[in-house]
Amino acid sequence: YSSSIDAFGVGPLSFDNATFLWKAAEAGDTDISAKGVSFGAGGLTLNPNGNAVTLANPIGTGSTGGLTITGTGSVALAAANTYSGNTTVSGGTLLATNATGSATGAGDVSVMSAAALGGTGRISGTATVDFGASLSPGTTGIGTLTVGSLNLASGTSLPWNFGPSSNDLVAVTTSDGLTINGGSLSIFGETSADPFSTNGTY
Repeated sequence: YSSSIDAFGVGPLSFDNATFLWKAAEAGDTDISAKGVSFGAGGLTLNPNGNAVTLANPIGTGSTGGLTITGTGSVALAAANTYSGNTTVSGGTLLATNATGSATGAGDVSVMSAAALGGTGRISGTATVDFGASLSPGTTGIGTLTVGSLNLASGTSLPWNFGPSSNDLVAVTTSDGLTINGGSLSIFGETSADPFSTNGTY
């Protein structure tokens, strides 16, 4: 779109095998979920286009389609979603920040090379982090991300935050649900801008 999200009216917005591209340097409200967002079996692709987008309300409720995050910037899914298709992060960052349910519905999550997964919420399915992708719990600092299962490919990046009393954590809820095929762990202080300098046992 070329003007403002407000130009879409009060909604709802319906998609099927479509892409929603945010305006670069969007100065207004970026949350299209406030208008209601549904998508069909063909799914929906979201490109935040360098913005930090938060979707506070459920999207794609009951849909069999999936969700794709692409481009640059971040998309935070802050609600419990119920779409059953898979979620693919082919670019940018997906942040699961929901308090209940699953941010990514019933399906699995694939994080492709150069893309990232983080947040402090819950993902019920399997999260697979591919070669060249990164997994960093939290949003701007220390946090815990909960997933059903976790597969880490060789060449994954794990930039994690550690502090004197807490540290980043991924909680895997499925028994025998953790598979590690390689990767590299980079340790920072309580934010990713802080070099790690506190000695101790973690």
